[in-house]
Formats: sequence, structure tokens, C-alpha cells
Amino acid sequence: MKKQTEAGVRLRAVPEKTETGWIIAAAVCLLLNFGQALVFAPVFPSSPFTPLQTGAAGAAVSAAFLLMIRFRAKKWVLPVGGGVFAVLTGIFCGKILDGVFLLCNDVLDLLTARTGHIFIGLLTPEDAKAHAAVLFLAAISAVLIACAAVYRTVLPVLPLLAAAPSACAAGLTKVNAGLLLVTAGGALLLLSRGQGLKKRGLRFSLGPAGALAALTAACLLFGAVLPFSAAPARKKLTLALHAARFGDKTSALTEGRLDDLSPSPFTDAPALTVTMSEPQKTYLRGYVGEIYTGQGFTSVSGETLLEGRDRFYWLHKNNFYGQQIIASACAALGKTPDASVTVENAGACRRYAYIPYAGKAEGLWEEDLIGDAKFYSDGAPRRYALVSAAENWVELQHELAMRQEEPAVKEYLTRESVYRSYAQETCLQITDEAKAVLDAVFSDQNTPEGLSEIRNAIRQALERCVPYNENAPAAAPGADFLKQTLLGGTGGYCVHYAAAATLIFRYFGVPARYAEGYFISADDAAAMAPGTPVLLTERSAHAWAEYYVDGIGWVPFEATPGKDGGGGESSPEEDENAGQEEQNYISPEIEEYVDEIIEIPLPDEIAQPVPERKPPRFPLLLLLPLLLLLLLLAAVLRARLGLRKRLRRLAEATPREAVLLEYDYMRRLCALGAPAPQNIAGAKALADEALFSTHEITEAHRRRMHETRMEALKAGEKVWKPARKFVLRWIRGIY
Repeated sequence: MKKQTEAGVRLRAVPEKTETGWIIAAAVCLLLNFGQALVFAPVFPSSPFTPLQTGAAGAAVSAAFLLMIRFRAKKWVLPVGGGVFAVLTGIFCGKILDGVFLLCNDVLDLLTARTGHIFIGLLTPEDAKAHAAVLFLAAISAVLIACAAVYRTVLPVLPLLAAAPSACAAGLTKVNAGLLLVTAGGALLLLSRGQGLKKRGLRFSLGPAGALAALTAACLLFGAVLPFSAAPARKKLTLALHAARFGDKTSALTEGRLDDLSPSPFTDAPALTVTMSEPQKTYLRGYVGEIYTGQGFTSVSGETLLEGRDRFYWLHKNNFYGQQIIASACAALGKTPDASVTVENAGACRRYAYIPYAGKAEGLWEEDLIGDAKFYSDGAPRRYALVSAAENWVELQHELAMRQEEPAVKEYLTRESVYRSYAQETCLQITDEAKAVLDAVFSDQNTPEGLSEIRNAIRQALERCVPYNENAPAAAPGADFLKQTLLGGTGGYCVHYAAAATLIFRYFGVPARYAEGYFISADDAAAMAPGTPVLLTERSAHAWAEYYVDGIGWVPFEATPGKDGGGGESSPEEDENAGQEEQNYISPEIEEYVDEIIEIPLPDEIAQPVPERKPPRFPLLLLLPLLLLLLLLAAVLRARLGLRKRLRRLAEATPREAVLLEYDYMRRLCALGAPAPQNIAGAKALADEALFSTHEITEAHRRRMHETRMEALKAGEKVWKPARKFVLRWIRGIY
């Protein structure tokens, strides 16, 4: 590219159409078209084309645009091509709109899967296809990319350069080769702006290119590199950010991370302030783990959440929430709350609300949330109403079975059966290695029948394989936690017992989850005064298993020996007492009631999906001009702001600098077609004097050069056509 000063007030060289420049433009088009197709392909599963097909279509449109500019096609070619495109858009307007709405639904589905919240989609015909929409959007994007490559400006592709790495960093799309292509294309475009300039100008171009490369490198580092080469560092960073956000530096809860347990994590640090109107044994559930990974528990996958969207929309629409199933059962039976518990965070992890199992709170639950394992706290104190009768859930279940033909009870059991199906689908998962471990543990025993035998088998297996040990060593890196717990002989404390019990429940076909929170034992409750706030410390932090009882919901299962007696290693007498309490709390007659309740059929209404919003039906021909108008306004704003900045620099310059800037400005006007002023020779002599001599340049010289430049500008305005004047003034910001 030759050095051709555009104007004293413009710092960037005019790109000359050399062969090298056209090669760079073509490379930018190829990189960006194929890069964006690869990056966003996972976001739009409705697209009928492969990423290579979409990228090739966009590259073809960009190539056609480049060829028209390169070989100076007739002036009518570009308007005619735009007209043909507009006509085709009008003909296929309906199909394009339906396809655009399909692609919007893809994004909404992705947000649902990533966040666990229900995003209501747009209503589309059953036979809608995305062919026309994908081609339409690819063509628009390709033209913008070609414009950016030809005129070497990032404005048309700025959304792409920002969206690609941002989407990868947010986990909305996968880190793949497409991100590298977009980065390479953006960096090449930014660097090409500095071709032919001085080193100062080249450094100016390297700044944005370096920023883009750094952003992409960060996405690659966190999305692809760290999981393989620096996973410990990534884990430490994640935990540090979690602690800074939720203030859990003193928390004893592991939140399902079982691969790096600390010995004896229980301290006297404050956790919760609890006020109970009738003190009683209570589990305050915080974290819930659903999927066992071998090294801990996590939440269900986004795909599973997406599959449960319709189900939970229907449940929450009917005011049924998994966090308060027992309370809903009591309400169906006409039992009113007669007690309450207020929970206030005093130092525990602020990410979770700590909820009693039989608690009910109005207006607390999120209607658009899928599932009940991701309920996060806003930090405010919460008051839950309790029904004392819910403590004996066996009698509660018996009463449900006896009264299931009553309208209120039948309605409740119908909703519960829908939630139960979700529990059975998500909370029976177990890894192959864990199954092999449990096969070995229970190889010499008969398969237990019924919940009572399963609970007894769990207690016996844990008593036999896991001695209580708060200083149990962490499992070896990559080792299966269950194998270390049951076969390692190192013992464990509540998290070990809870994790093992959860997986054994699943092994025998009972839906179960791993739960953490805070536990008020019967002894602790006996020492509490009604209505008096009591501070729980991290010594009350606890982990337990919870399993699903048909008709009732999630029920806590205490697997840690001697926990109800205050913790630590239990004596034989304490074990016997704990077993008696468990028998009073969980009756072996439960199975006969379960058989009666599970006969409730699934409702027909649940087959109806989440209602979709009716999208606005406006002509797409109106949308296209609006988009073009927005781009035009952005270009005008950029040009006017740039002109104002350059004129300010001209006003603040010394007389010598101002003379040179004014002269360069005048030359640029002449190069754009303005007639040369009469005193052009004198102006050149004055510019040479300012550039090469040490003579004093005064304000009078400055005014004379300014007048000469204004003469050229006025002459140009007289000869320029209106369209050219519009482009020079409002698009390019020349004057």
C-alpha cells in the first residue's frame, strides 16, 4: 500500500487496491465466514446445513461482492443485485420469518439448558424449516464481512468479533477451531489497517489486534486448555471466586466436591441463626447433589433440564414445588401449620437457602426454575411454616392412601406423580465403577426387598466397611470416592456415609440424592427454648442421604453412626437407640401404602408443552431497512465523532503543525475532486517552509492556509454531486 496522506486531520492511510490488499481482503472473508459458522453451529441445531456448507455459502457471497469492487463493475450492478436480494426476501418473507423464530427458539433452549430457568419460546408452524433464514442471515453477514475487508474497518464485524469469544467464555458454545479462525480474521483485519503507516500507526493497530487475541486466548485457556493441563489451578481459581462471592471461607460444606476433603472441617465459626416456635429434630437442606461423577456429586445436565421444562412449567403453574412436597401433602389433607422456623444466615455459604423438609413458604420459590436442586438464596432471613403431623410421614402417607379419592388429595397425588417421574429419571444414576464396588460389597447377600430391608442393608454395610473417622485421608487423584470409602479401610465421617448411602439406595432402585446443610439433633432441640434464636456453628454442618418416598417426596436418611446422639464414634447403646428412633420414624409397613398411591395416572394436561409466545408478524422487508438504517446511523455517528476529534486536534496545534495539517487537508480535498484553489503554489511554498525551515510560523500564516483550504472545500461543494457530498460528509467525515 502506498503512502497517501488522506488529510492532515485523518490519521489513517487510504487503502490502495493492490494485489496484496485484495489477497488480505479475501483471506479475512474466508476466515470470518467459516469461523462464525463453526463457532455458532452448536447454538443453532435447527440449521439444516453443516458448518462447512454455511461457511461456503457466506464465502461465496463475500467473493461476489469483492469481485464487483475489484473489477469495478458497472454502477448499476450493485443496486440491481441489492434489488434482486430484496425481491427474493419479499417472496420468501414468511419462510424466512419462521426460520428466524426457529433459530431464536434454539437460543432460548440453550439458555434454558445452561441456566435451568424456563425461557418461553416463539410459536412457529409445525412444518417450519430454517433453510431460508440461515441463507438470509449468512448472506447479510457475508456482505458485512466483505465491506469490512474492502474498506478495512471493524465496525461491520464488531458484533461478530465480540460475540464469538464472549459466547465461548460464557459456555454458550464450544471452544473449537471456529474461534481461532474468527480471531485470525479479526487480527488480520485490524493489522491491515496499519499497512503503509509509520511505526506509530502500526502500533495503534496492534493494540486492538492484541486485545482480541488475548480475549480469545483466555477463552481457550478456561474452556479447553485448563481442564487437561492445569485442572488444579482452574479448580483453585473457581473456589477462590466462589468464596469471594458467597463468603464460604469458614463453611464446612463440601458442596459435592469429595475428591479433596479436609480432615475434621467442623469449627466453631458461626453459620446460621435459627428460631423455632416448637424446637424439634430438623434437617436444614442446602446443597443437593444429583449426578455422581466418581469424585463427587453435581447437578443434572442441561439436556436433562431441557427435557423437564414442560413438566415443571405445569407443576409450578399449579403451585407444586419439589422443595415443599410434604407441606403440600399436609395442605391436601387439610392440616394447617402449627409451628414455624426462621433461618437467618450468620456466616454460612450465601449461595443456598437452608430449607426444612416439611417447611412451606409463600412467594419464595422461583416459578421458572426447573427442578428443585438449584434453589439459591438472596441472603434474606426466611420463615417457614411447619405442620407437626408431618414429622411422622408414614402416617401421613397412610392417610393419603385412604383418602386418595377426595378431589384435593387426588389433585395433589396427580401432581406428585408427575414430579416422581422426574425423580426416577434423574436420581437413579450410578457409574459403572461404583456399581462394581457395590456388587463386591453385596455379593454374599440376598437382594433386599422393600425400603425397610434396603435401609437395614445400608446400615449394616456402612457399619461393616466404614469406621467413623473425621481425619480420613482424601481419596487419591482420579480414584473413585465410593471405592475408597467402602473398600479402602480408611473410614470417614458424614460426607462418606451420605455419599455411600445415596449410591446404595440407587443400586437397589430407590431414587436418592446427596444432601448437605445443617442438622439440629433431638438433643440440641431439647436444649432450645421456643421462640429464642439459637446460633448454629459449623459443627452443626452435616451431610446425609435423602430418598424419594412415593406420595410424600424426599425424606432424609441418617447414615452417620451416633449422629443423633451428638456426633463422633457411637457406642453400641447409641446405635441401638438410633435404630429404635429410625423404626419409629420410618415404618416397615410403608410398601402397602405405596402400592395404593402409585396407581394414580399421569394427567393428560402434562402432555401439553410450555405455551409459546406468538411472535410479531411484520414484513421482513421492513426489518432489513431498519437494520441498514441502524448501521448507517452508527457509521454517521462514528464519522462525526472522528471529525470532531480531528478538528479539535487542529485547533490545539501550534501554528507550524496547523499549517501542515491544513495543507494536507486541502490536498485530500483536491484528490477527492475539489478544484485546486488559485493560491495553490503559495500554499505549497508555505507548507515547505513550515516543514523544512526554521523560520517562525505565525498565526497569520495559519489563517492564510486555513482560508486556502476553505476555498478548496467550497469549490468542491459546488462540483460534487449530492450523493457524493452525502458520503463525504456523513459517512467518511471529510468535512
